[in-house]
Amino acid sequence: MNENLIDNLFIFTSIKYGKDKTSEIRSDLFLKTLENAKKINAHVVIENSGAPNELVEKINKFENTTIINKPINDIKESMGESRRKALKKTLELAKKNNIDNPILLWTEPEKEGLISEENIKKMISKITDGNNIVIPERSKKTWDQMPKIQNFLENRANKKILGVINEISNNKFDKELDLWFGPKMFDKEGAKYFINYNNEKNKNDLWDATIVPVIDAIKENKNITGIQVNFNYDKNEIDNELNERDIAKKRLEQYTQILKDVGDKTWVEYFYSIQNELTELKKIRLENNIYDETNKSQNEIKKNVINKFFK
Repeated sequence: MNENLIDNLFIFTSIKYGKDKTSEIRSDLFLKTLENAKKINAHVVIENSGAPNELVEKINKFENTTIINKPINDIKESMGESRRKALKKTLELAKKNNIDNPILLWTEPEKEGLISEENIKKMISKITDGNNIVIPERSKKTWDQMPKIQNFLENRANKKILGVINEISNNKFDKELDLWFGPKMFDKEGAKYFINYNNEKNKNDLWDATIVPVIDAIKENKNITGIQVNFNYDKNEIDNELNERDIAKKRLEQYTQILKDVGDKTWVEYFYSIQNELTELKKIRLENNIYDETNKSQNEIKKNVINKFFK
């Protein structure tokens, strides 16, 4: 691999782990991500939204890391804000090290298999070809590993987003971008769309924060492409997810909310139709300071939301 290009590579991510089984599995994968980054001499910037002290101590042993520990009394940040904080710090480090053209890679911390010389080389080659944002894509083998509901929803979501993209780009793309996979590589020009996302504070600013900026870049005719990578999900993580409570609900929530923020007409109209219900649910939860499954008013509103969902 071209060492000059690797010297320009910065990986950034955000972590939040407890002491439960799911966190234990995911934090172990994250440490493997750091090991893999160390092997290719890539620096990793980590925004710590909440991790046990023992994990932070392990992270600090890696010389190729910079960790941003949130102050104890810091205000609660959205997922998108945490990721932008890590990106801003990454750009500061690049400038400090006199790297004018950093190559930036966002990844979820547990995607350790993505961080290999083979995959990084593939993605960087697309940046050097003149692309501002590169989307790594999963192979059929990887898709076949996934739980059925995740496979169905993410496959369908990528197809629906292709329709939105081609409406705004005059059918520029002949196949889906695997936006739902998560990771994105970009140059400084591409970084602007992630840094400036949600300036008007009118987005969910959760999972959408690494997907909608790509759509914004396409609207402004930036160069975007995908590239298939060699990646496999960890079996322990998959097995754990299959047993995780409410995971189907979370996947469906991701699907609907991201598509709404992307501009998919079906879900824009749906969320517009349930604005009153969402306002009431928020009010009830704030008043009770807890999610109460026995609250009759709340359950009646949720029933209305579900009925509209299936109309």
